Amino acid sequence: MCIRDSHKARLLAATGHQEEAVELMEKIINDFPDNDYYKIKLAELYDTLGMTDKFREILRPISLELIEKYIPASSMEYVRSILEQ
Repeated sequence: MCIRDSHKARLLAATGHQEEAVELMEKIINDFPDNDYYKIKLAELYDTLGMTDKFREILRPISLELIEKYIPASSMEYVRSILEQ
């Protein structure tokens, strides 16, 4: 599991299969627990599903500088507001 599976998860999410995408990303993170990119992508999926607590839980330990690399600048104000709660 790795890059190919993360692409599969993105495709699942883009085609309305967010819950399956979350399951796949959770498996990827179990295999690569130190990979913040995968964690950020999982957090985005959680946010899509309205799982704000999970979104916050995953992103809090990650530096804002790193989050800014993977989340569009237009979304960072929203991310900051969620993390401050």
